[in-house]
Amino acid sequence: MRIYLTYLFFLLSAFGFSQEPTDLQSLAQLISTRLPDTLHLNRHERVHFSFSADTTVPLFDYGRVLNQYVQPLLSSYNRFFTKEKCYHLYVFTDPITLRKIVNFQEFTCGRQLFGPVVVYASVARGFYDFRDSLLQDWAAIIRDPNLFENVKQVDILIHKSGEVEFTGDDLLSKSLYAGLKPKWKQAIYYGQPVNSVTTVKVRPDRSLDKESIQYTEVAYFIKDRFEGQVLKFDPDWSGVLDSKKSIAVSFIYDASIGQLSDVAVHSNEGAKAKRLMDWIYVNYSQIEKDLLHSDSGSSRYLFYID
Repeated sequence: MRIYLTYLFFLLSAFGFSQEPTDLQSLAQLISTRLPDTLHLNRHERVHFSFSADTTVPLFDYGRVLNQYVQPLLSSYNRFFTKEKCYHLYVFTDPITLRKIVNFQEFTCGRQLFGPVVVYASVARGFYDFRDSLLQDWAAIIRDPNLFENVKQVDILIHKSGEVEFTGDDLLSKSLYAGLKPKWKQAIYYGQPVNSVTTVKVRPDRSLDKESIQYTEVAYFIKDRFEGQVLKFDPDWSGVLDSKKSIAVSFIYDASIGQLSDVAVHSNEGAKAKRLMDWIYVNYSQIEKDLLHSDSGSSRYLFYID
């Protein structure tokens, strides 16, 4: 699938690197320009440091290759840091443009921060019991060659409110009875409930083997529909795209300024992808409220439709 890099939804304010940094945000931008292209980093890197009351040299908690590149600038601009406070320095390397984004986060030393921790939605009694309920509802359909020839998909949308709905294949979704009874616990993202989607793939099987029903994907979803379709969301996309995604666009989220930039289109359906980009722009404030936590790090986020 072809990838097109297009315009920015939000223009990033220009920073004259010949000027002195005036705050942590401009220092972060300066550091990002000083990291050499030859420095091979993971997609997400983090260093943890602090300044004691009587030193201008940062004290790093762990040895990292990255430390030697950031230490001189941290020392030169130590006035931006509060003594006896602790800091995370995050570096995100975009898998599409290879651009590096640097963010700082201040916190009280010893306080446990929420990391990019995900607790997936779960169903009462576990998936195997739930699968038995689905098999009970769908048995007649799965083994009937006139009704069921190819693999079908059902999305289970678990709203952060606790409400659950089933979408996807119309016949399967309308044939649910026992499968509607189990209760679900919402997914947790950065310590907060979030809308999530669990995808179930169902293949025809005359013997009704339980393996004919399988979990295949866990993602998040946007509450409002795009042109009547469920819009899914991957907050830490690796840059590898599943060819089965019919429409997909991605953005860098820069946590330091709370903006999306560097949009890339991963679809041959350019007109619909453009409408999706515009839709995300119009609904950005709600997306930010629902999915972007105050501790969210910079990353490339993928929005897609199966």
